[in-house]
Amino acid sequence: MVHAGDLGYEESRSLWEEKWRHFLAQPGNNLLTVKAVKTWIEKEKVPLGDSLKWLQSVPGFRDKVMIGGNHDYILEQLDEKGIAVELCEKYGLTYLRTQDQPKRLNCSQLVVWGSGLSAMSQVGDGRAIVSGNCAYQHNVKDEAGFRQKTKHLHEQYQGPKPHLLVMHGPPCTSCLGKEGKDLPGVTSLVELMKPKVFVCSHAHNPSLEDLTKGRHTTAGETLTVNAACLGTWNHAHGTPVVVDLKMPEVVNSRSSVSEGCWRLEQFFALCRGS
Repeated sequence: MVHAGDLGYEESRSLWEEKWRHFLAQPGNNLLTVKAVKTWIEKEKVPLGDSLKWLQSVPGFRDKVMIGGNHDYILEQLDEKGIAVELCEKYGLTYLRTQDQPKRLNCSQLVVWGSGLSAMSQVGDGRAIVSGNCAYQHNVKDEAGFRQKTKHLHEQYQGPKPHLLVMHGPPCTSCLGKEGKDLPGVTSLVELMKPKVFVCSHAHNPSLEDLTKGRHTTAGETLTVNAACLGTWNHAHGTPVVVDLKMPEVVNSRSSVSEGCWRLEQFFALCRGS
């Protein structure tokens, strides 16, 4: 199971940012612990905590991986303090970070890499001020800087080829990505790593007639999927995406057709809240 970012609505000038500052100011929190953070996000009902608990509750998946997105201010803060990975592990989730090497998942044995990076919003048509949803963002004009952040994949990586890459921002030429609004280095990275599947989100679904329009494409041996399930104005607009690949070198995610259908039915029931 893959969550491609935007778990909450905790922008840098929100109620949750204020609560976060107050939490850090409490005696003893200059040296944060995972236990203290977990207690705080659950007691205060921080959107991040609600999302982590929900992801933990979804049945039928051997591994669950996630990244941050531009709405995930508190998760980015925890990442910068070096405790986001351990916190997510408390909920049975594998949190993927830009600076890490690809890793092999414990159960499925898939090799995965992920990053919450997306292009920094620009003031212009339709936007009068800089967005407060600025977590994990990178300047869209700084392709060299993006390459620097991922140079451990370009220059140093000698491990097994990843089966799965996950990024919050889409390529700038496909899957609802746009030139000048999405990071140009993403396409080159995918072409270099050649994963079986590249999952992104961030770009919301604009089409009312066809929710599949623009959401997937195939380039070479890589299937690219935009997993966003919101519309233009942040309303629920779309469904989870299911990708079924046969990869003999890893553990098959479905032991039988009937079990696979049951798992999917359970997942959609959770999405509906029923």
